[in-house]
Amino acid sequence: MQSQSRPPTTSRRRSWLVSTVTVLAAVATMLAVPSSAVAAPTPKVPKLTWVGCGGGFECATATVPMQPGATADGRTTDLALIRIPARDRAHRIGSLFVNGGLQGGNGVALLRTRTAPFAALADRFDVVGFDQRGQSNSSPSAHCMTYEQEREIEEPLPAYPTLADRPAKLAEAKALTSACGRNTDPALLRTMSTADSAADLDLLRRAVGDDRLNYLGQSYGTVLGQIYAARYPRRVGSMVLDGAIDGRGYVSDPLRFDREQLAASEFALGRFLDWCRATPAMCSFGAGDPAGAFDALVDKLERNRLAYPGRHDILTGGLLLTQVIGGLINSADWPRFAAYLSATAAQDVPTTEPPTGPDEVTAQQLANSCLDRDVPTDLRAHDRHFTAAAAVSPHFGRLYGYGELKCALWPVRADHRFQGPWRYTGRDRALVIGVEGDPLAPLAWARDVTETMGRARLLSVKGDGHTAFGRGSACVDGAIAAYLGSGRLPDRGASCTLPAPAAPPDAAAS
Repeated sequence: MQSQSRPPTTSRRRSWLVSTVTVLAAVATMLAVPSSAVAAPTPKVPKLTWVGCGGGFECATATVPMQPGATADGRTTDLALIRIPARDRAHRIGSLFVNGGLQGGNGVALLRTRTAPFAALADRFDVVGFDQRGQSNSSPSAHCMTYEQEREIEEPLPAYPTLADRPAKLAEAKALTSACGRNTDPALLRTMSTADSAADLDLLRRAVGDDRLNYLGQSYGTVLGQIYAARYPRRVGSMVLDGAIDGRGYVSDPLRFDREQLAASEFALGRFLDWCRATPAMCSFGAGDPAGAFDALVDKLERNRLAYPGRHDILTGGLLLTQVIGGLINSADWPRFAAYLSATAAQDVPTTEPPTGPDEVTAQQLANSCLDRDVPTDLRAHDRHFTAAAAVSPHFGRLYGYGELKCALWPVRADHRFQGPWRYTGRDRALVIGVEGDPLAPLAWARDVTETMGRARLLSVKGDGHTAFGRGSACVDGAIAAYLGSGRLPDRGASCTLPAPAAPPDAAAS
């Protein structure tokens, strides 16, 4: 048995998918806040001390109240920030806050891993990434279990569970969520909603000295943007929502939301397999029948799972399907992903190296999305969802069909939860972007977000993959730069195109 290096993958428990992605998350009087919190004095604006942290970046820590809007108990949480300083200081506009979604590592990892496209926006902006409360480099953070502990309560992941597997999924959910309640500060666990992060973001805006917020959110980061715009409309300057998530559906109708996302993933898989069949020079997988070869590969991995029970180092059909979501996210990587599928299919019993250590990704995603979302607790609703999900997404529906059981059993309720209204009434229009072949955020969601917000303009993008900024389209990147720099929006009905997948340089060299 040979171990395979894995392509980018979303969390196997994607809470809102995901993760991508996730990613992906009103007016203040509409929040479910205690009256004492409403009456509390305005929290102190954090003081930021920026210091060099390598690679041309500067980093800082913002200390904010654990209970947003309150100062009485004195408890705080520290938010991690990173920035690319504006190059033209004399004509600096202000700060541009960016958030790539929970699965993108919030903002700190986003800037460190995708520096080039964001650095291109740093002529007149300090480009600022931030990790939301309880996430990534912010402290304290949410914690549930280690990967090793999770493997003790979970069987190796099957590709196609059935309704009969619900008791096992329920038991796993109970064990995991109980651990989350035990191992995370209860005060933090109740205040990790996107509404709480929106309040933090407004404090960060004030901390950098900006009268209005300039913001670029991707994936789940678009939900944070929508909530901020609805709660603080007069404090919005420019706002780009790329790979827009339907915030209203995400919060109020999560099971339908999940089915729409699963259908988008199924559609994107079909587009990948069609591309693979049409471009054999870049995709040798399947020898002319990639769709048939893909199903045969999943079936083979499922036979291996049954032949080696309890072996978490065996690549199962379910694990492969989680990898597929990751492989679809960036169409530029499709040739490499196709090569990975070919190499995997060539082995009798492919293996994988199980992750080790704390599973912070799952803990932090659940801690956020379970507070945000109105997930039903009636198990019959989850059974109906499972069946419907399998119908709209034959490859992914059953794999993720019981994914919301964890939120149904989440041990705490949010202190603050945003439930609308979602209308944006600010002075300047937002720019909403959607990609037609997005596996995590269907283009229909971008249209819905544009209509729901009201004061927004849609830029539709032809192509594949999750989000559009920084993926090689001069049309997309130019439209964003023009909007951020001068407020100039694309024309109504405008569209751009992402580059088609190309052979990787190493393949061309060989």
